[in-house]
Amino acid sequence: MLAALLVALFGLFRWQDARLTTAVAGERLEQLQRVQGLVAEIGRQGLESRGGQIANNQGVTGYVAQALGGSLPGVVFDTASLVDLLQDRRDQLGLAMAAVIDAQGQVVASTEPFAAGNDFSKNPLYLDASKTGKVHTGLMVDGGRLLRVSIQPLVDYGVGVAQLLVAERIGIEQAQSIAEIGHADVALLADTRDGLLMVASTLPADQQAGLLDQLPQHGKVDVTRTEIQMESKRQDVSVQPLFGLQQARLVSLVRPPTDSASFLALRLPFLIASGLLLLVLGTAAWRVWQQLLRPANGLAEVLERAAQANDMHMSAPVAGAQALRRIGTAINQIFKQQQSR
Repeated sequence: MLAALLVALFGLFRWQDARLTTAVAGERLEQLQRVQGLVAEIGRQGLESRGGQIANNQGVTGYVAQALGGSLPGVVFDTASLVDLLQDRRDQLGLAMAAVIDAQGQVVASTEPFAAGNDFSKNPLYLDASKTGKVHTGLMVDGGRLLRVSIQPLVDYGVGVAQLLVAERIGIEQAQSIAEIGHADVALLADTRDGLLMVASTLPADQQAGLLDQLPQHGKVDVTRTEIQMESKRQDVSVQPLFGLQQARLVSLVRPPTDSASFLALRLPFLIASGLLLLVLGTAAWRVWQQLLRPANGLAEVLERAAQANDMHMSAPVAGAQALRRIGTAINQIFKQQQSR
Protein backbone atom coordinates (compact mmCIF):
# COMPACT_ATOMS: atom_id res chain seq x y z
CA MET A 1 0.00 0.00 0.00
CA LEU A 2 2.80 2.38 0.89
CA ALA A 3 4.52 1.64 -2.43
CA ALA A 4 1.29 2.45 -4.30
CA LEU A 5 1.01 5.69 -2.34
CA LEU A 6 4.56 6.68 -3.23
CA VAL A 7 3.90 5.95 -6.91
CA ALA A 8 0.71 8.06 -6.75
CA LEU A 9 2.56 10.94 -5.06
CA PHE A 10 5.33 10.78 -7.64
CA GLY A 11 2.79 10.90 -10.46
CA LEU A 12 1.03 13.83 -8.80
CA PHE A 13 4.36 15.60 -8.36
CA ARG A 14 5.19 15.16 -12.06
CA TRP A 15 1.75 16.45 -13.04
CA GLN A 16 2.12 19.47 -10.77
CA ASP A 17 5.62 20.13 -12.12
CA ALA A 18 4.33 20.03 -15.69
CA ARG A 19 1.57 22.50 -14.82
CA LEU A 20 4.01 24.84 -13.09
CA THR A 21 6.46 24.62 -15.99
CA THR A 22 3.70 25.50 -18.47
CA ALA A 23 2.46 28.41 -16.35
CA VAL A 24 5.94 29.84 -15.74
CA ALA A 25 6.83 29.46 -19.43
CA GLY A 26 3.69 31.39 -20.41
CA GLU A 27 4.51 34.20 -17.99
CA ARG A 28 8.06 34.42 -19.30
CA LEU A 29 6.89 34.64 -22.90
CA GLU A 30 4.58 37.50 -21.93
CA GLN A 31 7.44 39.14 -20.06
CA LEU A 32 9.66 38.85 -23.14
CA GLN A 33 7.14 40.85 -25.16
CA ARG A 34 7.30 43.64 -22.60
CA VAL A 35 11.08 43.42 -22.49
CA GLN A 36 11.51 43.76 -26.24
CA GLY A 37 9.15 46.74 -26.20
CA LEU A 38 11.33 48.39 -23.55
CA VAL A 39 14.55 47.62 -25.45
CA ALA A 40 12.96 48.92 -28.67
CA GLU A 41 11.88 52.20 -27.08
CA ILE A 42 15.28 52.82 -25.49
CA GLY A 43 17.01 52.07 -28.79
CA ARG A 44 14.64 54.27 -30.78
CA GLN A 45 15.08 57.23 -28.47
CA GLY A 46 18.85 56.82 -28.43
CA LEU A 47 19.11 56.62 -32.23
CA GLU A 48 16.82 59.59 -32.80
CA SER A 49 18.75 61.62 -30.24
CA ARG A 50 22.08 60.91 -31.93
CA GLY A 51 20.59 61.72 -35.32
CA GLY A 52 19.25 64.98 -33.91
CA GLN A 53 22.73 65.96 -32.78
CA ILE A 54 23.80 65.85 -36.43
CA ALA A 55 20.63 67.31 -37.96
CA ASN A 56 20.55 70.22 -35.51
CA ASN A 57 24.23 71.08 -35.78
CA GLN A 58 24.46 74.38 -37.65
CA GLY A 59 27.92 73.61 -38.96
CA VAL A 60 26.74 70.36 -40.51
CA THR A 61 23.48 71.73 -41.90
CA GLY A 62 25.20 74.81 -43.25
CA TYR A 63 27.77 72.72 -45.07
CA VAL A 64 25.14 70.38 -46.47
CA ALA A 65 22.93 73.27 -47.58
CA GLN A 66 25.86 74.93 -49.32
CA ALA A 67 26.94 71.70 -50.96
CA LEU A 68 23.46 70.66 -52.10
CA GLY A 69 22.50 74.17 -53.10
CA GLY A 70 25.50 74.29 -55.41
CA SER A 71 24.66 70.92 -56.89
CA LEU A 72 23.29 72.31 -60.12
CA PRO A 73 23.56 70.85 -63.62
CA GLY A 74 27.15 71.09 -64.75
CA VAL A 75 28.45 71.89 -61.23
CA VAL A 76 30.70 69.32 -59.52
CA PHE A 77 29.50 68.46 -56.00
CA ASP A 78 32.22 67.80 -53.39
CA THR A 79 30.85 64.44 -52.18
CA ALA A 80 34.13 63.34 -50.56
CA SER A 81 34.13 66.23 -48.07
CA LEU A 82 30.53 65.57 -47.08
CA VAL A 83 31.29 61.87 -46.59
CA ASP A 84 34.27 62.77 -44.40
CA LEU A 85 32.04 65.00 -42.30
CA LEU A 86 29.44 62.24 -41.90
CA GLN A 87 32.13 59.71 -40.98
CA ASP A 88 33.41 61.99 -38.23
CA ARG A 89 29.92 62.34 -36.76
CA ARG A 90 29.26 58.62 -37.17
CA ASP A 91 32.40 57.71 -35.23
CA GLN A 92 31.77 60.29 -32.52
CA LEU A 93 28.20 59.10 -31.91
CA GLY A 94 28.80 55.36 -32.29
CA LEU A 95 26.59 54.92 -35.33
CA ALA A 96 26.85 52.19 -37.94
CA MET A 97 26.01 54.49 -40.83
CA ALA A 98 25.08 58.05 -41.73
CA ALA A 99 23.82 59.32 -45.09
CA VAL A 100 22.21 62.35 -46.73
CA ILE A 101 19.24 61.81 -49.09
CA ASP A 102 18.01 64.57 -51.36
CA ALA A 103 14.40 65.57 -52.09
CA GLN A 104 14.18 63.05 -54.95
CA GLY A 105 15.10 60.16 -52.68
CA GLN A 106 18.65 59.77 -54.00
CA VAL A 107 21.56 59.12 -51.65
CA VAL A 108 24.06 61.90 -52.30
CA ALA A 109 26.53 60.97 -49.58
CA SER A 110 26.88 57.92 -47.33
CA THR A 111 29.54 56.57 -45.00
CA GLU A 112 28.89 53.07 -46.39
CA PRO A 113 27.32 51.83 -49.60
CA PHE A 114 23.80 50.41 -49.44
CA ALA A 115 23.43 46.90 -50.78
CA ALA A 116 20.00 47.85 -52.09
CA GLY A 117 21.39 50.81 -54.05
CA ASN A 118 21.12 54.58 -53.64
CA ASP A 119 17.47 55.07 -54.66
CA PHE A 120 15.19 55.61 -51.65
CA SER A 121 12.35 57.16 -53.64
CA LYS A 122 10.13 54.11 -53.00
CA ASN A 123 11.36 53.29 -49.51
CA PRO A 124 8.32 53.43 -47.14
CA LEU A 125 10.34 54.85 -44.27
CA TYR A 126 11.78 57.64 -46.41
CA LEU A 127 8.37 58.41 -47.95
CA ASP A 128 6.75 58.71 -44.51
CA ALA A 129 9.52 60.99 -43.26
CA SER A 130 9.34 63.17 -46.38
CA LYS A 131 5.56 63.38 -46.30
CA THR A 132 5.21 64.32 -42.64
CA GLY A 133 8.42 66.29 -42.17
CA LYS A 134 8.93 64.41 -38.91
CA VAL A 135 11.38 61.83 -37.60
CA HIS A 136 10.59 58.25 -38.60
CA THR A 137 12.40 55.24 -37.17
CA GLY A 138 12.12 51.62 -38.26
CA LEU A 139 13.96 48.54 -39.46
CA MET A 140 15.60 47.99 -42.81
CA VAL A 141 17.14 44.82 -44.21
CA ASP A 142 20.11 45.75 -46.37
CA GLY A 143 21.87 42.72 -47.78
CA GLY A 144 22.90 40.61 -44.82
CA ARG A 145 22.45 43.45 -42.35
CA LEU A 146 19.49 44.30 -40.19
CA LEU A 147 19.54 48.02 -39.47
CA ARG A 148 17.51 50.23 -37.19
CA VAL A 149 17.16 53.38 -39.29
CA SER A 150 16.07 56.87 -38.31
CA ILE A 151 15.27 59.41 -41.03
CA GLN A 152 14.67 63.07 -40.18
CA PRO A 153 14.63 66.41 -42.00
CA LEU A 154 18.10 67.87 -42.32
CA VAL A 155 17.96 71.19 -44.13
CA ASP A 156 15.94 73.08 -46.72
CA TYR A 157 18.43 73.95 -49.44
CA GLY A 158 16.15 75.91 -51.73
CA VAL A 159 14.89 73.18 -54.06
CA GLY A 160 13.70 70.67 -51.45
CA VAL A 161 14.30 69.25 -48.00
CA ALA A 162 17.24 66.89 -47.54
CA GLN A 163 16.87 63.98 -45.17
CA LEU A 164 19.46 62.67 -42.77
CA LEU A 165 19.60 58.89 -42.39
CA VAL A 166 21.38 57.41 -39.38
CA ALA A 167 21.49 53.72 -38.61
CA GLU A 168 22.70 51.24 -36.05
CA ARG A 169 23.16 47.57 -36.71
CA ILE A 170 20.83 45.19 -34.90
CA GLY A 171 22.74 42.13 -33.76
CA ILE A 172 24.03 40.14 -30.84
CA GLU A 173 24.02 43.07 -28.36
CA GLN A 174 20.28 43.58 -28.71
CA ALA A 175 19.68 39.82 -28.61
CA GLN A 176 21.69 39.48 -25.39
CA SER A 177 19.89 42.43 -23.79
CA ILE A 178 16.49 40.86 -24.41
CA ALA A 179 17.70 37.39 -23.39
CA GLU A 180 19.28 38.51 -20.11
CA ILE A 181 16.29 40.55 -18.97
CA GLY A 182 13.75 37.99 -20.12
CA HIS A 183 15.63 34.87 -18.91
CA ALA A 184 15.30 33.16 -22.28
CA ASP A 185 17.19 32.35 -25.43
CA VAL A 186 16.29 34.54 -28.38
CA ALA A 187 16.99 34.68 -32.09
CA LEU A 188 16.61 37.69 -34.37
CA LEU A 189 15.49 36.80 -37.89
CA ALA A 190 15.32 39.13 -40.89
CA ASP A 191 12.84 38.57 -43.68
CA THR A 192 14.75 38.66 -46.96
CA ARG A 193 13.87 37.74 -50.53
CA ASP A 194 15.72 34.48 -50.08
CA GLY A 195 13.87 33.57 -46.89
CA LEU A 196 14.62 33.97 -43.21
CA LEU A 197 18.09 35.18 -42.27
CA MET A 198 19.52 34.52 -38.79
CA VAL A 199 20.83 37.93 -37.74
CA ALA A 200 21.82 37.07 -34.18
CA SER A 201 21.05 34.44 -31.58
CA THR A 202 21.96 33.58 -28.01
CA LEU A 203 21.56 29.88 -28.84
CA PRO A 204 24.66 27.71 -29.27
CA ALA A 205 25.84 27.55 -32.89
CA ASP A 206 24.81 23.92 -33.31
CA GLN A 207 21.22 24.74 -32.33
CA GLN A 208 20.77 27.76 -34.59
CA ALA A 209 20.44 25.73 -37.78
CA GLY A 210 18.01 23.42 -36.03
CA LEU A 211 15.87 26.39 -35.05
CA LEU A 212 15.58 27.58 -38.64
CA ASP A 213 14.52 24.08 -39.68
CA GLN A 214 11.71 24.19 -37.13
CA LEU A 215 10.32 27.59 -38.14
CA PRO A 216 9.30 27.53 -41.81
CA GLN A 217 5.60 27.52 -40.86
CA HIS A 218 6.00 30.14 -38.14
CA GLY A 219 8.80 32.39 -39.31
CA LYS A 220 6.59 34.88 -41.15
CA VAL A 221 3.55 34.84 -38.89
CA ASP A 222 2.91 35.91 -35.33
CA VAL A 223 2.72 32.97 -32.94
CA THR A 224 2.13 33.95 -29.34
CA ARG A 225 2.99 30.48 -28.13
CA THR A 226 3.78 27.12 -29.67
CA GLU A 227 6.17 24.21 -29.22
CA ILE A 228 9.13 23.08 -31.30
CA GLN A 229 11.48 20.14 -31.03
CA MET A 230 14.99 21.12 -29.96
CA GLU A 231 17.52 18.34 -29.34
CA SER A 232 14.85 15.71 -28.64
CA LYS A 233 13.03 18.05 -26.21
CA ARG A 234 9.86 20.05 -26.64
CA GLN A 235 10.42 23.76 -26.06
CA ASP A 236 7.98 26.63 -25.61
CA VAL A 237 8.56 29.33 -28.22
CA SER A 238 6.94 32.50 -29.52
CA VAL A 239 7.48 34.33 -32.82
CA GLN A 240 6.69 38.03 -32.85
CA PRO A 241 7.56 41.08 -34.98
CA LEU A 242 10.85 42.51 -33.73
CA PHE A 243 10.22 45.87 -32.03
CA GLY A 244 6.66 45.69 -33.39
CA LEU A 245 7.88 45.99 -37.00
CA GLN A 246 7.32 43.49 -39.79
CA GLN A 247 10.79 43.42 -41.39
CA ALA A 248 12.18 41.08 -38.73
CA ARG A 249 11.10 38.53 -36.16
CA LEU A 250 11.98 37.92 -32.54
CA VAL A 251 11.96 34.21 -31.71
CA SER A 252 11.86 33.61 -27.95
CA LEU A 253 12.70 30.21 -26.47
CA VAL A 254 11.94 29.81 -22.79
CA ARG A 255 14.69 28.18 -20.79
CA PRO A 256 13.58 25.38 -18.42
CA PRO A 257 12.44 27.24 -15.30
CA THR A 258 12.97 24.32 -12.91
CA ASP A 259 16.10 25.84 -11.35
CA SER A 260 14.71 29.33 -10.82
CA ALA A 261 13.88 30.69 -7.38
CA SER A 262 10.29 31.50 -8.37
CA PHE A 263 9.73 27.98 -9.65
CA LEU A 264 11.13 26.47 -6.46
CA ALA A 265 8.92 28.78 -4.41
CA LEU A 266 5.84 27.62 -6.31
CA ARG A 267 6.86 23.99 -5.88
CA LEU A 268 7.59 24.33 -2.13
CA PRO A 269 3.96 24.13 -0.80
CA PHE A 270 3.39 20.89 -2.70
CA LEU A 271 6.64 19.41 -1.38
CA ILE A 272 5.78 20.40 2.21
CA ALA A 273 2.27 18.96 1.94
CA SER A 274 3.62 15.74 0.44
CA GLY A 275 6.22 15.45 3.19
CA LEU A 276 3.60 15.97 5.92
CA LEU A 277 1.30 13.42 4.29
CA LEU A 278 4.09 10.86 4.12
CA LEU A 279 4.96 11.54 7.76
CA VAL A 280 1.35 11.05 8.89
CA LEU A 281 0.89 7.91 6.80
CA GLY A 282 4.25 6.54 7.90
CA THR A 283 3.33 7.06 11.55
CA ALA A 284 -0.04 5.43 10.97
CA ALA A 285 1.59 2.46 9.23
CA TRP A 286 4.06 2.05 12.10
CA ARG A 287 1.18 2.07 14.62
CA VAL A 288 -0.72 -0.53 12.60
CA TRP A 289 2.39 -2.70 12.52
CA GLN A 290 3.01 -2.34 16.24
CA GLN A 291 -0.58 -2.74 17.39
CA LEU A 292 -2.03 -5.18 14.86
CA LEU A 293 0.26 -6.84 12.36
CA ARG A 294 3.19 -7.73 14.61
CA PRO A 295 1.09 -9.18 17.51
CA ALA A 296 -1.15 -11.05 15.04
CA ASN A 297 1.91 -12.49 13.34
CA GLY A 298 3.19 -13.69 16.78
CA LEU A 299 -0.10 -15.40 17.57
CA ALA A 300 -0.15 -17.08 14.16
CA GLU A 301 3.38 -18.46 14.63
CA VAL A 302 2.54 -19.94 18.07
CA LEU A 303 -0.62 -21.59 16.77
CA GLU A 304 1.18 -22.99 13.71
CA ARG A 305 3.93 -24.53 15.89
CA ALA A 306 1.37 -25.99 18.30
CA ALA A 307 -0.61 -27.53 15.46
CA GLN A 308 2.42 -28.95 13.66
CA ALA A 309 4.05 -30.44 16.82
CA ASN A 310 0.78 -31.23 18.63
CA ASP A 311 2.42 -29.55 21.60
CA MET A 312 0.35 -27.48 24.02
CA HIS A 313 3.27 -26.54 26.24
CA MET A 314 3.53 -23.09 24.67
CA SER A 315 2.71 -19.55 25.53
CA ALA A 316 1.09 -17.02 23.17
CA PRO A 317 2.21 -13.37 23.32
CA VAL A 318 -0.21 -10.95 24.95
CA ALA A 319 0.51 -7.64 23.16
CA GLY A 320 -0.88 -5.09 20.76
CA ALA A 321 -4.44 -3.89 20.52
CA GLN A 322 -6.98 -4.88 23.14
CA ALA A 323 -8.71 -7.44 20.93
CA LEU A 324 -5.38 -9.17 20.20
CA ARG A 325 -4.53 -9.18 23.91
CA ARG A 326 -7.85 -10.90 24.64
CA ILE A 327 -7.13 -13.47 21.93
CA GLY A 328 -3.62 -14.12 23.33
CA THR A 329 -5.02 -14.52 26.85
CA ALA A 330 -7.70 -16.93 25.64
CA ILE A 331 -5.16 -19.06 23.74
CA ASN A 332 -2.93 -19.27 26.85
CA GLN A 333 -5.93 -20.43 28.90
CA ILE A 334 -6.63 -23.18 26.34
CA PHE A 335 -2.96 -24.25 26.49
CA LYS A 336 -3.12 -24.47 30.33
CA GLN A 337 -6.34 -26.52 30.24
CA GLN A 338 -4.80 -28.97 27.80
CA GLN A 339 -1.63 -29.22 29.87
CA SER A 340 -3.62 -30.09 33.05
CA ARG A 341 -5.40 -33.03 31.46
